[in-house]
Amino acid sequence: RAAAVGTNGTLDPTWNPNFNDYVDALAVSGSTVYLGGGFTTVGDAARNYAAAVGTNGTLLPQWPGPFSAASAPAAPTRLVATAGNASASVAFTAGADNGEAITNYEYSTDNGATWTTRSPAATTSPIAIPGLTNGTSYSIKLRAVNSVGAGAASSAVSVTPVDPTPTPTPTPTPVPSNKFVALPGDATSSVLQSVIVVSAPGTVTQLGTMAASSGARSSKRVTACKASKKITKAGRYKVNCTLTSAARSARRRGSIRVTLTTTFTPTGGTARSVTRTVKLKKTSSGVTG
Repeated sequence: RAAAVGTNGTLDPTWNPNFNDYVDALAVSGSTVYLGGGFTTVGDAARNYAAAVGTNGTLLPQWPGPFSAASAPAAPTRLVATAGNASASVAFTAGADNGEAITNYEYSTDNGATWTTRSPAATTSPIAIPGLTNGTSYSIKLRAVNSVGAGAASSAVSVTPVDPTPTPTPTPTPVPSNKFVALPGDATSSVLQSVIVVSAPGTVTQLGTMAASSGARSSKRVTACKASKKITKAGRYKVNCTLTSAARSARRRGSIRVTLTTTFTPTGGTARSVTRTVKLKKTSSGVTG
């Protein structure tokens, strides 16, 4: 394992520290020879992989202290498994690397019977485990890997993958009905009345128009009446469309025709309109049309 040779090439038979395994490193400083290798004893004394020997072959006190070779990593701890869809995620705390850096992890889904190498290699937590079957319980273990090999297995943690919770279909918001019926009512010298039947709360508006001049051929029209009524619930309501001064003046000269547009807008819904023509006589005695 080691020998001393004089400067003249002669082997010194008295220098024999008796290493139990190979020596692959040597350095001399003064009267001390420092050796390293695969040995664990020198003579009857324990020396793990390093020793100091005098030039006379005498084993010197332990130097620089006990050495220990690197070994496989310690087991990961504090495993926490989270179920996924046909998968699981396992968080962990790394164990000691025991002298060589951890380079990857392996996982077992059958309590350590078989092992799968994490791919791509990574040393961070958590570890994603794909390819599982929803509804099946798995006993998962982890172990770290360094240049020496795979380390001790962790304690097992159980997890059961599950189908993803379906996103509930939102219940459609009912669209308020905008159906209504507009019936003719009475007329006075200042009001054109209608009876409105609605199926929901909302707002009823009315706009009446008439020709600007009964004798002109112009298509210009002017406002004859306006009305607006807030409806609090479905039902039957009277709506009074108040005549403008122009309409009242025109009636004193003769009958007029009013194009009356009634619009119902249900609360939260869309508007709907109906139009009818109403003939107002010169007098305020009634309505036809």
